[in-house]
Amino acid sequence: MEWAWLIPVFSFAAAPMIVLFGRFLPGKGAILSILAIGGGFAVFWFVLDSWLSANTGTSGCFTSENTGMLTCDYERSWFNAGIVGAVGSVTLNWGILIDPLTIAMLGLVTFVALMVQVYSLAYMKGDPRFGWYFAVHSLFAAAMLTLVLADNFLLLYVAWELVGICSYLLIGFWHERPAAREAAKEFIGSPRTANFKAGSQRFSLNAMLWPTTPAPTITMSNFLFKLYHRSTPLVGK
Repeated sequence: MEWAWLIPVFSFAAAPMIVLFGRFLPGKGAILSILAIGGGFAVFWFVLDSWLSANTGTSGCFTSENTGMLTCDYERSWFNAGIVGAVGSVTLNWGILIDPLTIAMLGLVTFVALMVQVYSLAYMKGDPRFGWYFAVHSLFAAAMLTLVLADNFLLLYVAWELVGICSYLLIGFWHERPAAREAAKEFIGSPRTANFKAGSQRFSLNAMLWPTTPAPTITMSNFLFKLYHRSTPLVGK
């Protein structure tokens, strides 16, 4: 299961390659995009098989106190500020969190993205920005998959912003059409989007500033554990 990080990486790698070398690739890079998400869908089945055979004795796996479900957390230390283990020091970790919801969403996102891209081969045929479309869609799929796998609020927020950027680019893809331009503007300026982003920023900030021992945390599992055992609300009105 620790190889689940490869699922979004395939599409992340495909996006810049299509932008840079798409004109030299078969189908202007569309085939590369489909192979990337197809590879992610194939890896999903290996992750699912590992999940079904996992238990609390499996490396990185435990039963979550919040959900009562088997949860597997694989992370690596990325940045340390201060003395490791000392009060007030901060450690930033990048990792993936796998639980039943993650498994379901990995299968759903990879399958739907694969079907959309295969359908788009015919739907977008002849478009002058054919390769650009598949580059953006590949990045969009990668961001969605990172959003699903993220085990901390910082990575979650970065992935969420990437999803928003790619959504804007896809909605306004035919920007020469007034309807597409207006739809893209509405997406960016809609109160619902703004409110959700503001809420996510506030929640992420509260997570990072949470008083812990020995240091604040942005890891979801640690934060939710503390939230579960807190008697007063975290976010004020």
